[in-house]
Amino acid sequence: MYLAGAAGMAMRPVQSAVAVAGQGLLGDRYQAGSGQWCYDRRLYDDVTLIATEALDAAEAEYGVHLQAGAARRNVEPARLTCWRWSGASFG
Repeated sequence: MYLAGAAGMAMRPVQSAVAVAGQGLLGDRYQAGSGQWCYDRRLYDDVTLIATEALDAAEAEYGVHLQAGAARRNVEPARLTCWRWSGASFG
């Protein structure tokens, strides 16, 4: 799991995070309203995911290797079909 305090800041790994209903992950750029896309209030409370299989596929197909956290997503789960969660609301 990764958080960044503001747009453009390096993602930092964390062992856990507090999810605040309607706000996102405490300490993350979008929860704080300082993310790249925060001009759109609907994105303030996003938690972003990318499957590790998608990262592996990008490396295999395009030769692009991203270090952990470099995809700038909060969570990088394995064996999860992330697109099925697109637009989902938890809380």
